[in-house]
Amino acid sequence: MKNPLKFKSKTPMKAKFIKIGKYVFWIFVILTFIRGINSYFKHNEVDAKVTNEIPYIISGAAQGFASAFATDYLTFNSQDTEEYSKRLAPYLSYGLKGDIPIDTNKDTQLTVNHANVVDLKQINNKRADIYIKVDIEARNVDSSVLQDQVGVNNDKVRNAKIVRYLQVPIEYEDNKLFVYDYPTFVNRTPETKGETAKIPDFPSVDGRLKETIEKMTTDFFKTYSSGSSSQLAVYMLNNQELQGYEGVLNFESLDNIQVIDFQKTKNTDTKTNSDVNEVLVYTTTSWIDPLTNMTSKQHHTFIYKYENDRWLIKQFSGGYKEWRK
Repeated sequence: MKNPLKFKSKTPMKAKFIKIGKYVFWIFVILTFIRGINSYFKHNEVDAKVTNEIPYIISGAAQGFASAFATDYLTFNSQDTEEYSKRLAPYLSYGLKGDIPIDTNKDTQLTVNHANVVDLKQINNKRADIYIKVDIEARNVDSSVLQDQVGVNNDKVRNAKIVRYLQVPIEYEDNKLFVYDYPTFVNRTPETKGETAKIPDFPSVDGRLKETIEKMTTDFFKTYSSGSSSQLAVYMLNNQELQGYEGVLNFESLDNIQVIDFQKTKNTDTKTNSDVNEVLVYTTTSWIDPLTNMTSKQHHTFIYKYENDRWLIKQFSGGYKEWRK
């Protein structure tokens, strides 16, 4: 007779399900752990990106703030100094409010036409000096000074267009930008001593190949001047879309062209022109603006690739680019 109090032993099938359940549990634990580690590293990546951002004190917003201040600071009517002080107040630190207006006894009016950032210097995380070029239209100025500055001989002329450079000291604190010291007029921004763009020193391709590339480049620029994107696609590898000037500028002349075997940009052995299948091309061209009749020179860089028995443009850009194989 069976003992009713004795539990039945686990069947093989039940034991199998329990074993599978254990595996599922541990797989879940491992996946949770991996997900946590992944989230940790992603969090660090986000932090790294934040720390690499441009400091707010020299950001576009800060530069715009300095330009706006320069505009209001040098827009002045000597007959309405009260309005001028109110207009400047939102830009200024508490100690400068009411202490910074321009002081003049003459009937002078200044209007700013343009105010553009030309330089900036970050002092620390909170402070920077922003340098602004300000184009001003001045009325009722001293005619004798005007004559000395711009060679005007007529004493009746009392209006002038002048340029001033203004150093604006700004600070960022408590989520607010403000001017914390008197702005300073500077004579001009420091001269830039960087080098002019030059064609890289690689051996040129001459002869018939250069003549072929020169003719095709000239034809391309004529189309680039006034043609549509579908007309330009004829010159492009894989019919890439390219938008030209569409009549905004007229092509005048190809003044200089240098054709380089693209393989030689990685210092490979010299090959004959018949073996060349990619060339790097540098050009200097002249263009005319049909509205102003002004002529300007431009630099362009090409990579041409020989495919299907013809040369096609693989890459094209304004300026001299040091593209290498």
